[in-house]
Amino acid sequence: MRKGRKAWIEKYVPAISHGSRYRIYFNTPEGALERVPAWATYVLPGEGKQSYAVHWEPPPEDTYKWRHKRPNMSNSLRIYECHIGISGSESKISSFDEFTSKVLLHVKSAGYNAIQLIGIVEHADYSSVGYKVTNFFAVSSRFGSPDDFKKLVDEAHGLGILVFLDIVHSYASADESVGLALFDGSNDCYFHTGKRGHHKYWGTRMFKYGDVDVLHFLLSNLKWWVTEYRIDGFQFHSLSSMIYTHNGFATFTGAMEEFCNQYVDKDALTYLILANEMLHELNPDIITIAEDATFYPGLCEPTTQGGLGFDYWVNLSIPEMWLWHLENVPDKDWSMNKVIGYYINSSVSSFVAWMKTKEEKVQ
Repeated sequence: MRKGRKAWIEKYVPAISHGSRYRIYFNTPEGALERVPAWATYVLPGEGKQSYAVHWEPPPEDTYKWRHKRPNMSNSLRIYECHIGISGSESKISSFDEFTSKVLLHVKSAGYNAIQLIGIVEHADYSSVGYKVTNFFAVSSRFGSPDDFKKLVDEAHGLGILVFLDIVHSYASADESVGLALFDGSNDCYFHTGKRGHHKYWGTRMFKYGDVDVLHFLLSNLKWWVTEYRIDGFQFHSLSSMIYTHNGFATFTGAMEEFCNQYVDKDALTYLILANEMLHELNPDIITIAEDATFYPGLCEPTTQGGLGFDYWVNLSIPEMWLWHLENVPDKDWSMNKVIGYYINSSVSSFVAWMKTKEEKVQ
């Protein structure tokens, strides 16, 4: 079967057992390549820099049995942002099981009704805190197995807590041994070539959103997290990196022409519209949150009215305001008028107001 310039060969291989380890072998003009499949749902590290996929399909008697229904969506979200690995008090990487048994009850007792998880999707570089994703369909094996994560989500739902993921579809890791970079030996399999294919400052690879196969990959990835793990919402990380070919590193004055010029990636906007439409069709109650420092016009407008269709926008000025007050103003001199102004003067009524985010560090 041939599709455009790409040749697709369909082959059937004998079924492999649960827990089998495997890689994909490519015979290219430049030589043989071994890769972790792009659609791998569980990935474990091997020797050196190489990793391998694990076929995760337990027999029916061992398949995880969900016990709790999704909680009803609250009209007043109180979101607790957390990272599994640093959620414990010991000097080690915490696990899904430890988070489930020790942290969820604390989150519930503190009055939160949703958690937003950072770094869940597999990433080879732990120091990236999960933002240089290598395997988009796999939970990070550092924290446990796919079933361990299902248990976490299930127990959270049992406590009435919604589970959101911080999803990174704005770029991908440049790791060529584990991730999607040079996946089949070509430089344009998933990403742009040349300078546009690399983030201006972070060195990550930039998706080619105009490619139908890239759209299928990313949209099916979102669907996977919703259907397989019953995720209730997503915060789309760093939209300015994907919306603009300059990755958002430009001077913005708020003039409309800055959002409608040659530096805007229309294919990326199309992807975001498709993502929101698909997710809300899958589950009308699902929550999508846009993290965009440039506040692109129409982020939270319905797609039927020309918007991108997000439910909320992250108001990044609010955590910056709190940090500035903590570091520069004595408590007795705080201006409540100024503080409240940050909340009521937004031009968008539907926004997420973090008290503190992962980007801030209090001295």
